[in-house]
Amino acid sequence: ECLDTYDTPENFRFFRRHSGLLGHDIAHVGNPDVCTAAGHSFFWGMLVFRLEQAPGYPPRDVGLEFSLCVPKSCSFSVVETIFVPYTLGRYLGLDWGPETPEVMSRWNVDKANTIPVEDMVNHFVHKIVAKHPKGPGGWYQQEWPYRQKLWQYQPNFWTRQAGMCLQMASWFGLGAQHDKAAPNGSRSSWLYGLRTFAPQRHIHDLWVARSGAEELPQLHVLRLILQLLVTFQHTILLVDWLGGSGFAGIESFQPITSQVSKVLGRVNHTFACLSVVLSIRSMGGTLRAVRAAGGGLARSVLTATTWTMRRWLRQACHLAFWMFFYIHLAREIPWKPFPNFTLIWYQDRLDVCRDSEPLPSARLPKEVAAYLPMWLLSLLFVYEPVNQLLNLYRPAVTACHNMQIFESLFAVSVVGAGIGFVRHFSGNAGAVCIGILVTAFCLWLEPELLCE
Repeated sequence: ECLDTYDTPENFRFFRRHSGLLGHDIAHVGNPDVCTAAGHSFFWGMLVFRLEQAPGYPPRDVGLEFSLCVPKSCSFSVVETIFVPYTLGRYLGLDWGPETPEVMSRWNVDKANTIPVEDMVNHFVHKIVAKHPKGPGGWYQQEWPYRQKLWQYQPNFWTRQAGMCLQMASWFGLGAQHDKAAPNGSRSSWLYGLRTFAPQRHIHDLWVARSGAEELPQLHVLRLILQLLVTFQHTILLVDWLGGSGFAGIESFQPITSQVSKVLGRVNHTFACLSVVLSIRSMGGTLRAVRAAGGGLARSVLTATTWTMRRWLRQACHLAFWMFFYIHLAREIPWKPFPNFTLIWYQDRLDVCRDSEPLPSARLPKEVAAYLPMWLLSLLFVYEPVNQLLNLYRPAVTACHNMQIFESLFAVSVVGAGIGFVRHFSGNAGAVCIGILVTAFCLWLEPELLCE
């Protein structure tokens, strides 16, 4: 039924005209809205093939996008095994499939009500694939040795988890509003507690340049500038990185953008250094308040521990919400696939983050290691040191999207707070000594840092 429906002349032209081409970042040439509105199915896909390069250089994998509009009766496996090679054969110089992509004549008037037999999908299946000397299996091995990935377009996205997210967001919002509107004596404790987990809880603090006797407003202005640059780097400039050649080829066809990206690449280093300075000053101010209140060493240690936990909690609340989205919702969202982006960040890394099993050589019993999944260690900002100590998983750093960045920056801020703690009790000399020791320890762990 699927193939016969496709080969009907009026249907054939409809499906062909609302499918896309094969190329870099042009899957949008297809028309998913019209295809699905007519009751059919629309698929996005990526075809990967290997190009041989000049002698001395390794082969390079190239991914090209495409899109297909097919009858509703066609199953995913039929589209993947039949329609993909049938539709893309001519693009690769092979002798099967439609002669001309009808998307090129989408607005022309049809001149004939018949379709050449050689263009039909039934001809491809029964005369090309089935008649191969080694059978269909041999045809796929010899004639179609390409890697491919397929996604089905979903015009509407709504899942049980999405409803749960909206309900949680509603609760969080009510908690924040309740805190502002209700008198102090009538606040509901559980709603007040939810404010800590609300994603909007600290957005205002993030963009406020603090000032005061113990603050340097210039440092916070620098922090705001760096935040804007990082945002620009990951949104506006990233569009150029996703071009045909990716980041590796940007220097050849957009040299100015390439140089800007190299400069912005140092923004993260500056941000890390600034985090150390702000953490030192923040810890110093906190401990001075303890001393003014008459607290001793024990009270200072408790306050420093509380400072660290509060800093972790402020980040972990937001990241836990994102981790839930990443693990449970990302696969159900109809992403438009990008080469080297969706596959890496929302397919491969997601599989590793969610489904990794502890290694047989782990230094913990298997039953215990199962309670330490990668996503949990990442959320606690301890994946890398714990994994090195216990040898739980193969990746040296977490594969849960970009959680390694937050883990590293949290470690940097904790080190800065530790230096601030030592400085409070032993002065600048003690702070310099502990800073030198920390630097020497890091270089001992990773001597390759000297070459960067």
